[in-house]
Amino acid sequence: VRVSDGCLERLKSIAGTTNDKPWCWHNELWTCFDSKVSSCDMWIRNVTSSIISCCFGKGSRVGKSDQDFFRMCQGLCAKEASFAASIFPALIFHLLDSETRDDCQENSGVQDTIMSSIAIGSPTSEMNQTISHCFARILNPISNSQVAPQAVTVILNTLELLRAITEWRFLTSPEHAKNKAVAQKQNSSLPKKRRSRNLSDSGDVDSFASSPRWRGFPYGVVLRVSGLDVAKACFKVKRYYSALFYCEMSMQNLIGSGTFFEDVAHDSPLKHDEAAVHDISGFGVLSGKEENEERKEVLEQALLAQDIIGCCLSEIHAKDELGGVLSQGSALNLKKNIRSLNTLEGSSRDNSFSMLVDLDSSLQTKSGNANIDADASSGFSTI
Repeated sequence: VRVSDGCLERLKSIAGTTNDKPWCWHNELWTCFDSKVSSCDMWIRNVTSSIISCCFGKGSRVGKSDQDFFRMCQGLCAKEASFAASIFPALIFHLLDSETRDDCQENSGVQDTIMSSIAIGSPTSEMNQTISHCFARILNPISNSQVAPQAVTVILNTLELLRAITEWRFLTSPEHAKNKAVAQKQNSSLPKKRRSRNLSDSGDVDSFASSPRWRGFPYGVVLRVSGLDVAKACFKVKRYYSALFYCEMSMQNLIGSGTFFEDVAHDSPLKHDEAAVHDISGFGVLSGKEENEERKEVLEQALLAQDIIGCCLSEIHAKDELGGVLSQGSALNLKKNIRSLNTLEGSSRDNSFSMLVDLDSSLQTKSGNANIDADASSGFSTI
């Protein structure tokens, strides 16, 4: 059952347009600041009905059978908010998956081959960019107004569906393969230690090629959104374990290791040379920022992640883990203060800077000794 022409005109007026195509992505339609149930119900009904009218008709890349199904659901979506919220994630998935995937180049490695085969659309497609913009307005609104929790929940449910699909595709992909051995001629006249040293210098170990640079998890939420924005949204709707998951996923994509707090505090080099991965889409798109700006942003992101993780651990009453995170947060704040003083001039700056550097060196030495002791022991830490 389709909605009436009068209803379509009303939806277009809410979007603030009458002729633009597609009008369902206009900012006015993707605004839900009122937390009243009636207002949120109206919002999801309007958005879902508008998407079906705009994107599931003539010129759509979605399969005809899927188009017919969603168009039959349009009338019920306009009347029942719970049904519209259930249909919404499937709408987004079909729109993204209908986009042409990026072709895998001829000499691509296993990683690129797998990522191309499991991808939902393309990170550079107009549809991905448009939906990413709309979702970002809900997850991290520009204005100071608070988005209704019901709207945030709908967006998070959609992102979780997309992540689950790409993760399942990755785990079941038939493209997984062992690293190919590198054929190398070993000079029998060279001593064994020297041959081993030459092999290490070439970047190969035990005749296997070096691993490709870290480009984040090979699966994700598909859309180009910040993992920390997703984590903050999860915390807002009291999904504390989901917030922890996406917070760690975001930092591991950015830094390339699970020990991200320690790596940032100790100025460890990033696991990739050119740039960092600043979203959790799973496409492994590297940013092109300058090194100094990138390192500054990494520290700021780590401090934000520490705050989110600390709040979540506090809510779930994980006292021991919270103590470890707060300790790492102190080291990160010290690093931030050192960098701030490094930009100042004068004798007062020199004295303060020298004291902070000495304190930082002392903390890093203690942390390094603690890590050695932990490695030598049979116990383990949850942080």
